[in-house]
Amino acid sequence: MRKSFNITGSCNPHWHYMVDTEKRFDSVKKLIDHGEYFTINRARQYGKTTMLQTIQRRLSEQYLIIKISFDQIALSDSNARSYDTAEVVSSIKVGMSLTCDVNQDGNVDISDIVAVINTIADDKKYRATAEVNGDNSIDISDVVAIINYIAGKK
Repeated sequence: MRKSFNITGSCNPHWHYMVDTEKRFDSVKKLIDHGEYFTINRARQYGKTTMLQTIQRRLSEQYLIIKISFDQIALSDSNARSYDTAEVVSSIKVGMSLTCDVNQDGNVDISDIVAVINTIADDKKYRATAEVNGDNSIDISDVVAIINYIAGKK
C-alpha cells in the first residue's frame, strides 16, 4: 500500500507519512528525568500524539506512564464549550503527604480525579476539597498529585 498524508485523527506508520519524534525525544527525556513539567504545543498533525506514544514506548520500563485524556470536556455553565484533546504524561516524583479524598467517600480513587477535573471545568461541588497539593490553585497539578498518591508515590 502506498503511504499518504493523513489530515485527521491518529496516524498509522504503515499507512501514513509521520513526523520523526525520535530526534526530539532526548530533550524531552531530560525534562522528565529532572521532574520538570512540559507541554507539547503545536499545530494539528505535527506529531504531538506520536511524541506521547514515543515517550510511553521508550520510558514504560523506567517510569509509570499515565495518560489522561480531556477530550470533549465541557464547562457546566451557559457558555459551554469543548476542549481539544490534551494528554498528560507524568513521571512519578511527588514526596508529600496529601489529602486526596476529594469527594470524601473514604477512598482515594478515580472518582477523586474526576472530581478535580470537574472542578477545573467550573463545577463548584468539590471546590472546597479539590486543592490537594498545597499550591493554593485547583489545576492539573492536583490531578497529577492524586495519580501519584494512588500509584503509591506519596
